[in-house]
Amino acid sequence: GDLQREIDDYSAVIDMPDAPAEQVAEARFNRGFTYGQRGLDGDVQRAIDDYSAVIDMPDAPAEQVARARVNRGVTYGQRGLDGDVQRAIDDYSAVIDMPDAPLDVRQFAIDRLNDLTGGTDPA
Repeated sequence: GDLQREIDDYSAVIDMPDAPAEQVAEARFNRGFTYGQRGLDGDVQRAIDDYSAVIDMPDAPAEQVARARVNRGVTYGQRGLDGDVQRAIDDYSAVIDMPDAPLDVRQFAIDRLNDLTGGTDPA
């Protein structure tokens, strides 16, 4: 279907040897998001892996890193394995602490963190 076509398109960009880091980060982020929408077996882990790859890219734009952390936190919350709530809290806290995170992304992280912690700062 259309989601598989989108995943294939994002994968093609990711696999381009000379693609700029910003394009690769955006493609990985979008592919992770699309995996989350598709919802097949293994897609939650694939989404987490793509978000983690953006977060770990040394030259990824700060906005993409912040958005990837927030989405990875949300995905951990949906997955619900042992330790996932703490992983989500860690991701939201990292975004809040990023000086160059976009304000809307930081606010979303604050709201999600408050939802998970009952409005108390876990630090």
